[in-house]
Amino acid sequence: MSCEEILSFLPLHIGGDLTLDESASVEAHLKGCNSCSAEMDAYQLSFDEMQIQALLEPARCGLWADLEPRLDAADAIASLRVSLWRRMSVWLPAVAAVMAVAMGLRLLLPDFGQTFAPIRLDETAIAANTADEIGATSATAAGSLVEVPDAELDQFLLENGAYLRGAQRSPLAEGDAVPVSVRRRRF
Repeated sequence: MSCEEILSFLPLHIGGDLTLDESASVEAHLKGCNSCSAEMDAYQLSFDEMQIQALLEPARCGLWADLEPRLDAADAIASLRVSLWRRMSVWLPAVAAVMAVAMGLRLLLPDFGQTFAPIRLDETAIAANTADEIGATSATAAGSLVEVPDAELDQFLLENGAYLRGAQRSPLAEGDAVPVSVRRRRF
């Protein structure tokens, strides 16, 4: 056998893990090779030191008894931590349902974004903050009602996308309430 093969067999020879034939070959080589014998002595010294340490410090038999409660505590803490996805899964279907209903209403009801306000033809008044847009003058505060002539009101309603719904303006009698629909501008 070569020195490389013998060096690979030395730890097994010291531990007694070689067959009788292999052990005899290693012994024969060690008698004739000084470098392999020195390596064998170093391995033997290390092996003897480990044997002494094993005798001085007995193995801990209660290692698992110490580890098991710690592992159980770690598992309990991990089970208490609820993931973000699990928390969201509780209320996420409700949010999706509300959004689906809102989108369905928007698609099914095209006039859903309109505001309806009944007005009386004999009381043609609009808010003072919009009175400046149609040329009326007012000494009252913003948000109060201002009398506006019918022609200016018609012009304002046409310019702002408002229209009378369900009837023409002329056949209505004075004092009749007419629903007015004002479309919101989309930007």
